[in-house]
Amino acid sequence: MRLAIIAVASAMLGISAFACSGTSGTDVWTNTGGTAGKSGAAGSAGLTDAGGQAGQPDGAAGLGGTAGAAAGGAGGTAGSAAGGAGGTAAGGTGGDASVDQSVDAIEEPVPDVPLETCFQYTCSADDRQVLDCWNNVVETCAETEICKKGFCKSACLVVEDDQSSVGCHYVPVDLDEHHGGSCFVAMVANTWPYNAHITVRRWNGTTMADLPVETFTRMPSGSGQSITYNPYSAATGIEPGKVALVFLAGAASGGVACPSGITPASPGSAVKKGTGLGEGFEIETDVPIVAYQMNPYGGGSAAVTGASLLLPNASGGKSYIAMNAYSSATGIGANASLNVVAYDDDTDVTFTPVAAVTGGSGVPASAANTPFTVNLRRAQYMQITQAAELTGSVVSATKKVGFFAGNTCAQVPVGASYCDHQEQMIPPVRAFGSEYAAVQYKPRGTTDPTRWRFVSAADGTSITFDPASVHAPITLNKGAWTEITSQTPFLAKSQDNQHPFFVAAFMTGSSQVGGAFAGDSGDPDMCNIIPPEQYMKKYVFLSDSTYPTTNLVFVRKRLSNNTYADVNLDCVGVLQGWQNLDSQGLYQYTRQDLVNGNFAPVGSCNNGVHQADSTEPFGLWVWGWGYNGTSVFTANVSYSYPAGANVTTLNNVMP
Repeated sequence: MRLAIIAVASAMLGISAFACSGTSGTDVWTNTGGTAGKSGAAGSAGLTDAGGQAGQPDGAAGLGGTAGAAAGGAGGTAGSAAGGAGGTAAGGTGGDASVDQSVDAIEEPVPDVPLETCFQYTCSADDRQVLDCWNNVVETCAETEICKKGFCKSACLVVEDDQSSVGCHYVPVDLDEHHGGSCFVAMVANTWPYNAHITVRRWNGTTMADLPVETFTRMPSGSGQSITYNPYSAATGIEPGKVALVFLAGAASGGVACPSGITPASPGSAVKKGTGLGEGFEIETDVPIVAYQMNPYGGGSAAVTGASLLLPNASGGKSYIAMNAYSSATGIGANASLNVVAYDDDTDVTFTPVAAVTGGSGVPASAANTPFTVNLRRAQYMQITQAAELTGSVVSATKKVGFFAGNTCAQVPVGASYCDHQEQMIPPVRAFGSEYAAVQYKPRGTTDPTRWRFVSAADGTSITFDPASVHAPITLNKGAWTEITSQTPFLAKSQDNQHPFFVAAFMTGSSQVGGAFAGDSGDPDMCNIIPPEQYMKKYVFLSDSTYPTTNLVFVRKRLSNNTYADVNLDCVGVLQGWQNLDSQGLYQYTRQDLVNGNFAPVGSCNNGVHQADSTEPFGLWVWGWGYNGTSVFTANVSYSYPAGANVTTLNNVMP
């Protein structure tokens, strides 16, 4: 009520009722007009650091002195009341106003508002404390909280609103792959300043049951081929800047087994073979983390492996343009695949395919362009694995879902040796960009023609390239896609944000690499290219120690002052070797090996847990591959994933 009275009176007088400064005192009131001024009383502390002003004629009140150290003098007399010289004097108030009867009609005195009252709290630079108007600490947030808009709030709820790859709830899915199941791992990276604690659940009949997380979770330590797997303590959790390996499923016959001595949550395979319905795992943490999945982990000698950044449930969407990772030639026993996973019970997923769906257990057969609907419960997924590619199909859901593109063993290009498993979690359409800085892994040989796939979310999307020599402009309608081949990094952009599109990079089969050191290097793999608007400022990630080459790709954007922010990698310091990506120098890129050759460390770098950061957002991708010159077999294998991404809404296009 105090503030309401002040606000009303202030509005009628045309002055400010209060301010957030000074240390103590009363509000200063004036009155224009009036018949006779009253003598002023000794003032108390005012609102600002200025001294009192001379009283106005015609019976106006002398303006009060404001905050200062000296005591206020006596107020002025009628008609010439002067405020006290010191900061604490309030001038004389006006007499009965003859000009503004509506204001004088308020008979009750307006109570004082203490100046120590602050009307809007703020947050400290690290978002760990609530500050008042004078930057005094009002509250220190709990370990599981973060300061947001002047209040301590649940960190998990805040990051859900922020929409990024940072989150507290994830559903890893063991995607269909050639072996029928191998060591399936979720990697949980703690980017929070306090320890993170993990809960893992899976359906047990009709019950979503907690699993004994300590029995199948390990903390890797060391680097390179000397990595060891230490026990995970549920009480201690994951320390800041560390990564936990959550071994979720084991190997089917012929698959890659988990490291010796580790029994996964599901000792057998968790893969659903072919088209049908399957169950994923739920991972929940008490503070925000970043998560990835790898299938199989430790697959350097497997020749068939893939990995993906996981997007948290809160960053999911209800609308997707479906896509497969790639296709394969007929007759090799491999197929394109995709998965839609539900985050809540009673989720209806409607799928409108661009090609006929053959159907499977729980998934109906459907003709091209004929929609069908499947009802999913929490952590359940619909998988479609078949030869006919479904890229460009439309997915719509009644609640948020996640989407994975995959292939059991893709050939890039189709028919080329050799095939490899691919998987990537695809963001919802609302997070697609209209500009991409596209940079692939370092060349594996003299010639290394990377494939790039573009999928449009809107009709009439016109995509141009810089350098222009990369490719002529292309125009795509909604759901349409095309590929180009380029060993040169480039900038691709459409006409505006209402013509969004998706870009993925594809490492080709090892047979496509030419020149020295080609040597069965790598094999087909897919990696999402993140639009610059979705870059982050900090990444914590892990590289698999069973791969002899690990190459990191960094991209940064020029700032408004025509400079570039430094990017730091823990094992290097400030990264060097930046090159302009486009003709205007809007973007720059650099690459950094962690290991190369026969698992050789590069400088102070090696495979293991790493951190990278900058004062400005930047992009980071992790690529790992083998070749035939290592002490153990690693030929014809690769994996990749973006180290993180925001998933904020960039458009309002609905497919």
